[in-house]
Amino acid sequence: MMMSRAAVLLAAGFCATLTLSACGADMQGQDVTETGQLRASLSAAGSTGVVYRLRNALFHVFNGSQEVQISSEAHLAEDTATVQLATGSYMVTLDLGWGVERLDAASGVSSPVQAALVSANPTSVQIVANQTTPLVYGFDVAGQSIVFGDGQLQLGVSFDDTPAENTGTRCADGLDNDSDGAADCADPDCAGFCSMASEAAGMGCSDGVDNDADGLVDCQDSDCTSGGFCNSTATSLLITEIMYNPAVVADATGEWFEIENTASLGATLDGCVISTPGNGASFVVPPGTFVSGSGFAVVARSGDPMQNAGIPVTVIWPGLILGNSGGEIQIACNGALLDDVSYDLISYPLANGASLQLSNGLLANDDPTGWCLSTIAFGMGDLGSPRASNDICP
Repeated sequence: MMMSRAAVLLAAGFCATLTLSACGADMQGQDVTETGQLRASLSAAGSTGVVYRLRNALFHVFNGSQEVQISSEAHLAEDTATVQLATGSYMVTLDLGWGVERLDAASGVSSPVQAALVSANPTSVQIVANQTTPLVYGFDVAGQSIVFGDGQLQLGVSFDDTPAENTGTRCADGLDNDSDGAADCADPDCAGFCSMASEAAGMGCSDGVDNDADGLVDCQDSDCTSGGFCNSTATSLLITEIMYNPAVVADATGEWFEIENTASLGATLDGCVISTPGNGASFVVPPGTFVSGSGFAVVARSGDPMQNAGIPVTVIWPGLILGNSGGEIQIACNGALLDDVSYDLISYPLANGASLQLSNGLLANDDPTGWCLSTIAFGMGDLGSPRASNDICP
């Protein structure tokens, strides 16, 4: 059976495809704004007669001057939803609360199925005149491989509804998904997902992957903490970036700072206390929070990408307040102060819509000359590099 390009993209998962295309018009001397069309496929049918539909889904499509929303609930009688956009760069985010339903064609009964979002969220797109840009949101649905087609391009859809034991989720759910008498790691189909005896093999404790398919990643897994592959007492944390005055969103939702783990081992942050002594606020990091080896974590006031300018958030602290005229941030774990950074408007550059960043490669952050303003745009247009390496300061 020949599969379409859209089907090949994520043949192992369920994929809702947003298609963005831009076109211009020649109006004989008139000024015409080039626009693009965004079309979201919301449902599709499998070869077994089962229809899968995205429910309670709300997509935000936005840039610095325009925002549109696509709601699956506003298009329950349609298979697609379409909006018109001007050309340019956009961020697209899918709100929490979405679900996937399976409709039995014979009985007409719909029922929810478990699904996990596997695509980056939010993600960025570029609308270019007279070109088409496909944007794929992928979902893993346990026991099924489903692909939503591209309504704009009219590419065909291909479904494999045959249960299989061939993903990390299905190789750790305790079920014999393909009915061959072997469940999970006892099934040869799971060899690629069960080849590591534990999360602690190789670099398995700092790669961001659930290597042993037990639902626990890196330092969340006792294989890593008990085997000495994680810093059970974090000692290598360094504050490397501070956004105290965002421009495209309000301070009340857009402030954040970044923590870098300078060690090669993953570091657990469970129970660590972050605080801003200037206003007496503090916050205990919840269980299950970790930073991979040589990785980053972002502590932010809001986890909503529409409110925080599109940053990837690790820890949400609604009480975080970073003063525009100066401030201090501390990190303490197991009663020991690990890092303490202060900034002001005298020794540090004035930051408005740009983060303060520690020069890449520095392992000490208490010298103001090691800090400078970020120059790389992220998310909705502010400057910074949340959860990514900083620039080298001039």
